[in-house]
Amino acid sequence: MPPANKPRPTDVERTMILAWLTSGLAAKDAAKAAADGRARHRRLNRIEYANTIRDLLGVALDVEALPEDRDRLDQYFSAVRDVEQRLASGQEWVRTPKPKVAVAAPKDAADPADDLTRLRLPLDLAAIAFQTDSTRFITLYVSQSGHVQPVPGVSVGFHGLSHHSQDPDKLAQLKPVQTRQVQALAAFLNQLRTAKANGETVFDRTTALIGAAMGNASSHNGKNLPILLAGGDFKHGQHLAFDAVNNTPLCRLYVSILHRFGSAAEQFATGKGTLPGLELA
Repeated sequence: MPPANKPRPTDVERTMILAWLTSGLAAKDAAKAAADGRARHRRLNRIEYANTIRDLLGVALDVEALPEDRDRLDQYFSAVRDVEQRLASGQEWVRTPKPKVAVAAPKDAADPADDLTRLRLPLDLAAIAFQTDSTRFITLYVSQSGHVQPVPGVSVGFHGLSHHSQDPDKLAQLKPVQTRQVQALAAFLNQLRTAKANGETVFDRTTALIGAAMGNASSHNGKNLPILLAGGDFKHGQHLAFDAVNNTPLCRLYVSILHRFGSAAEQFATGKGTLPGLELA
């Protein structure tokens, strides 16, 4: 029955809900009735069904007057079972002992404009999270700030340098900034490579996808993106270059990654099939 401190449905609301239930079930029954006239099976018996309606609405209902609707009940029970399975899986994960790591608490950079040093913080946390099995999936977005990075010879903000228009001076300043970015990513991957879990490195059990949203930030060109894939039991040590005009959809790489995780998907958005040249080790 509804909780004592909760208002019961009004007579108008009860009438509307009962009318909706009756008309909806009748319509489905008429559309899907078996040709041989046999009654459809339901998971709830009629008494249980009547009690459910009574508890929800606070009224008694003669379910003998309602048609059968196995499909709707199947959808309901399937949804309940799915939630129960996910809860059980989550409880099992919570009870699983986690590896212990001896690491100091992260400290933010002294200079709030030092984006390159601050980049190491989320990457360090991600490495620890994977090592301790605190999560299985991490997404990290790094934006371009307008701060001038504390790098010798750099006098223009990072975002301004990305719109270099092939200016030699801006390109010369951009190079050490982006080199520091790549070094931070390399340190992250090396942390995964040196961490052990169940007799193998965390790196071997992790697929790291690193990339940029633009192929040429100076002109805001979103084609021919620079993408780096590491770990995940793929055959690495190669550079796959595709037609710069007739582009290969990046989504085909996602299909390859899905296959690595055991999915049988053959398409992801515009990508049909796996990425040519990328194979599992």
